[in-house]
Parts: sequence; structure tokens; C-alpha cells
Amino acid sequence: MKRITLLAMSMVLSTALNADIKSYIGAGLGFMATPDTSGAENGMGMTLQGGVRGFITDMPETGARFELNKSLMGLNDGDALTFATYITYDINIPNSQLAIRPKFGLIIPNASDDVNSRDMTFSSGVSGIFSLNEQIDLYVDYTVLGEFITNYSIGAEFKF
Repeated sequence: MKRITLLAMSMVLSTALNADIKSYIGAGLGFMATPDTSGAENGMGMTLQGGVRGFITDMPETGARFELNKSLMGLNDGDALTFATYITYDINIPNSQLAIRPKFGLIIPNASDDVNSRDMTFSSGVSGIFSLNEQIDLYVDYTVLGEFITNYSIGAEFKF
């Protein structure tokens, strides 16, 4: 088992060393929607994110993303704070500055609250990306943040 793990890790590392890795950070504001049955009201929140793309040489659209979501107001004065990590894939629309970015990963939905009952769960979402130039993208995003919160956000990403 050690040899298989070592072989797999060396393959991933050699692929990453040969890849053209592009990183980005971003921030946005969002509307945190809760269902009527949860007992919480809707709220506003912020999103901070960072990620990389291109770490797989043959699939440069594949990426990894880390995300933090924090409620700013609403949610019955509850404080929602989530941490997540996602695998992303940019689907570039030909002859345009647009892309669609689905994401799937793991989330800690209740890092500081009682809004969600789970400690860790799966999360997914999708973003629409508009590339302003080589350094700045604008995005609209839909993300499931846990059992009771769905986040709709807009923001900007800064590429390095």
C-alpha cells in the first residue's frame, strides 16, 4: 500500500511541477436564503475565496478552490460561518469572455453557529464568470452552504 501511495503522490507532484498553475483570490457579497421551515430569516453575507487552476497539465481548466462564507446580517441574528474546499472545472464558452464553473467539494457548514446540524457535508454550486481582462474576472455564484442556507453572490476575482 505504501508503494502505491508513493507512486500516486509522485505522479501528482510531477504533473503539478510541469503544469502552468494560475492562482486567484476573490471577494463578493451575497444573499443567504433559508427555507421557510428552518425558522431563520434570510440574510446578507460575504464570500472570500482563493484558488488555483491548471495544476493538471492535460486538463488546464481543472482547479481547486478554498472558500469562506460569513453572514453579515439577518439569519435571526445568527452568525453563519462556513469553510469549504472544492474541485472546479471551467467550461469556457467559445468566442466569448464567458465561462461556467461548476464546483463540488466538502464544507464545514457550522463553524460558529447552530444554523446547520452537521459538522461536515458535501457542497456544490455553479458560477458564471465574465473575464474583464487578464487580471480581473467578475462572477455570479450559486452555492449550497449546508442544510438550511443557499448563497447567491456576486463579486470579483483577481488573477496572478
